Amino acid sequence: MIKDSGVKTFQLGVLSRRGPITIDSQNIPHLAHIGGLTRVLPELANHCDVNWTVLNRGESGEAGLSFNYRDFSKLDHSYELVISQCQIDSNSTSDWFCTNYLWQLMHDLALPYIESSQLAKYLTDLTQENQKILETALNITNNAYFINDFHLAPSVKLLREYDSTVPISFFLHTPWPKNRQQDSVANETLRYLASVMLCADFINFQTPADLKSFVAFVAENFQVRITIGEVTTISSDTYSCQLRVSPVSVDTTTLVQLPHKSPSHLVEEDLLFVHIARSDPAKNTLGVITAVTQLLTNRSPTSRRIFLDLYIVPSRQDFLAYQELLREIQTRVADFNSGFVWDYQDPIRLHIDNDYAGALGALRRFDILLVPSWADGMNLVVKEAAVLNQRSGVIIATPKVGAMAELGSSCIIANSPQPDCLIQAIDLAMNLSEYARQQMSANLKSNLKFADLNNWALKIMRPITELAKSQLASFVRL
Repeated sequence: MIKDSGVKTFQLGVLSRRGPITIDSQNIPHLAHIGGLTRVLPELANHCDVNWTVLNRGESGEAGLSFNYRDFSKLDHSYELVISQCQIDSNSTSDWFCTNYLWQLMHDLALPYIESSQLAKYLTDLTQENQKILETALNITNNAYFINDFHLAPSVKLLREYDSTVPISFFLHTPWPKNRQQDSVANETLRYLASVMLCADFINFQTPADLKSFVAFVAENFQVRITIGEVTTISSDTYSCQLRVSPVSVDTTTLVQLPHKSPSHLVEEDLLFVHIARSDPAKNTLGVITAVTQLLTNRSPTSRRIFLDLYIVPSRQDFLAYQELLREIQTRVADFNSGFVWDYQDPIRLHIDNDYAGALGALRRFDILLVPSWADGMNLVVKEAAVLNQRSGVIIATPKVGAMAELGSSCIIANSPQPDCLIQAIDLAMNLSEYARQQMSANLKSNLKFADLNNWALKIMRPITELAKSQLASFVRL
């Protein structure tokens, strides 16, 4: 555990889909954070030693590769964070199922039709994939485990079957569906997810609404005892689980020190819109383009210049729909820029790569940040923007952006992700007084000062370490 000398001897096994070390086409590993949680989870290594297991779907590299995060990140801490890649069959149906069905289900989006008989195959493949992950992640020296994302929920039950005593904490950063599921396949899928999640000692949710929805679903579908309080407990002859709201955050101190690139060809009075996202339909990048191009089309040539900087990280390019979305984004931007004939050229600047330094520079400079997702578990870009922005920039989001549960009172919430609603929200933002903008910005920064990444990590670690200590005092694990 944690000795009085301050030397950390607690070892945590972490399981997640992605990690910050990527193997390129030449089989060379390098640091490449894809997704917000790959920047978040290393914070756990400031409180314990971490064995982190991630997926490798067979595109490159070899099974069993292992890396020390410090060798790539140059983090100034003395604790170990070792990342191991679990080799997964790239032909498994589970990736299609998670991407095209489960993700939509969790976010209350339209579902593709699948036969009830197909569901058994999908769940079997998902379970087998989690079994492979767990075989890589299992380590007798781990004092506890932290498992993230609905894709890896089956690992909770598999780990519990392997060791009935090891503390397990599960973090669901995606939503739990708010709408009642009438479809039998959808309901069976959610029952499966809930049943494996409940094998954890602790389940952490991003928002209070997600915790509430999960509890309501469990109450309707399982014979359990539920106690609602500061910590919600669900128990039965099979389960004993504590539920908490633990919204993930950002490292406010480190964030402002990271290198950044300022947006190019701007003067002080230029109005800068920024949108940063993966090329994922749920992020609504096409809606952003539609709204801003209409604004630009109606702009007077004598008014302030308007620029839209799009930072798009290619996502899931092995799926046709995601390939088509990326092409559509490129086509729309090129077509509009080529036809824009006012007093300056290329008002939409498209950056398709993982240019984090450029994105950080844009977050410092923006006047309006557009985060109009159709559905979003958290969206850490909002929190990064709140910390970094130096112009009292306004954040426009939609109700299903998870970060709005904490920050929505200091942002403008569009009624829906539809372009007409975005245009209304943009008009409101552009007509705010400077005082109102400054107050909103100050409130955002103040909120995150007291709810930063370190506080999140401590909130995750304390119950795990306390449980591990109490179990160690009562028996010795073999």
